[in-house]
Amino acid sequence: MPARDIPHPQWPTFLADFGFRHFCWKATLERKHNGGRHESISDNGCFLEELAIHSAGGQQQLAIVLDSPFREFRTHVVSNPLRVRVAAGNRDSLEIDAADGSTMIVRVRQPDPRP
Repeated sequence: MPARDIPHPQWPTFLADFGFRHFCWKATLERKHNGGRHESISDNGCFLEELAIHSAGGQQQLAIVLDSPFREFRTHVVSNPLRVRVAAGNRDSLEIDAADGSTMIVRVRQPDPRP
């Protein structure tokens, strides 16, 4: 199944809904750079708190807010996002292309059930 692009006008609603449906799910964040190098941004103990799009100084910013036990919230910002899509074959994974050529990958999975 190919990746599914989210049309730009739908970003605010889509991101808010995705964040609501996956609130407090385990989350990992990764950045893929132009040259193909991957960089892990988050550790395994993070949970998705919020996804939101904002305008600041005439430029759009997509905020990815993660929470983890015993730490403050961490906000990761994608400046000038160009494309938002649901990853191929995984409806719980987003890919966000930025104007600088990088791609931020957000993966979420349900937390383990409590005993």
